[in-house]
Amino acid sequence: HGMDENAGYYLTADGALDAVITGHQHRVFPDPAYAGMPDADLAQGRIHAHPAVMPGFYGSHLGVIDLELRQAGGAWRVVTATSEARPISTRDHGKTTPIVASDPDLTALVAPDHERTLVYIRQPIGRTTGPIDTFFAIVEPDPASAIVAAVQRLAVEKSLHGGEYGDLPVLSAVAPFRAGGAPGPDYYTDIQVGAIAIKNVADLYVYPNTLQAVRVTGAGLREWLEMSAILYNRIDPANAAPQMLVGDGAVYNRDMISGVTYEIDVTVPPRYDRSGHVVAPNARRIRNLAYDGKPVADDAIFIVATNSYRASGGGSFPGLDGANVVLATPDILPNLIADYIRQVKEITPSVEANWRLAPIDAPVDVRFQTSPMAKSRDVGQTRVALLGPGDNGFDLYRVDLRAG
Repeated sequence: HGMDENAGYYLTADGALDAVITGHQHRVFPDPAYAGMPDADLAQGRIHAHPAVMPGFYGSHLGVIDLELRQAGGAWRVVTATSEARPISTRDHGKTTPIVASDPDLTALVAPDHERTLVYIRQPIGRTTGPIDTFFAIVEPDPASAIVAAVQRLAVEKSLHGGEYGDLPVLSAVAPFRAGGAPGPDYYTDIQVGAIAIKNVADLYVYPNTLQAVRVTGAGLREWLEMSAILYNRIDPANAAPQMLVGDGAVYNRDMISGVTYEIDVTVPPRYDRSGHVVAPNARRIRNLAYDGKPVADDAIFIVATNSYRASGGGSFPGLDGANVVLATPDILPNLIADYIRQVKEITPSVEANWRLAPIDAPVDVRFQTSPMAKSRDVGQTRVALLGPGDNGFDLYRVDLRAG
């Protein structure tokens, strides 16, 4: 249907349900953003005549469903129903300001548990000799993804050693979960030099996904990367005016695949849409895909370490529907990362220079937004330059994609 991942929409069409509470998209309903959705009544907060609510993310809204009930014949029935998502704060230039007062009784009630939680997540488990961040993860390889990729690959290699797939090359697919987007300019991995605490592991890897591995061909690997590359807007090389590199796509669906090298040509239109359908059959953004310095053949076989979300079809990636899983572990990835840091004790962050945005032989002005914190870091030999404040609290940068 094109909205298959959003079961809440279809549940509201079930006459047996009186109300639906949703949240998978981390967005807000009712909201003008859904003005074009079929069978939606934004004024009453209903879908298919049933009240539905989605209260944003990180406690940004309070979802309220208001039902008027009437008893008749020994049974209750809904007479009227509305829903709303009430904001509890405002956000301006990256600053969040509460618009409701804290409840003192509730604050006192949860205070002991809150303090115990803080003590736990602040426990040090290792050290880092350099900063680990995702400020520039959409324009160049980043150290956070490199760490996660290494942990996944090592764990899969250990599990498959000596078995049926033990002799196949193991790659590792990682997306920068915290790299801006809709959650705002504070939503980036940002670990300072010094102690790494348990809370920093959640900064590196947000979701409690489990480790899995899939068997893919060289052709399948190419399609995986093509789907990942839909995050980028098409850049017109004949247009000298400023062009934004990315739109409002989900950064958690832009996988980097460690262990191979490749380029992403953003002058080519995306091959896929967000539902995983081919929309430009002749479009190929992925160029010079190579393994061990040699071009990847379509019939080459690889094992790719990934997570349970991606391996089972999350993100609608072509060829990933759970059928080609060769390893499904109960190991939660944040736990694996924490165990790795405890084992090595000290991390020296580095990047795997395995991918890049392909050079454009034209005077293009390509821009992107990132956190204001990015300018406090020495970004080394990068192709980025700060332009000034951007929209919604982000900073605006230029990335130099010119050839030469």
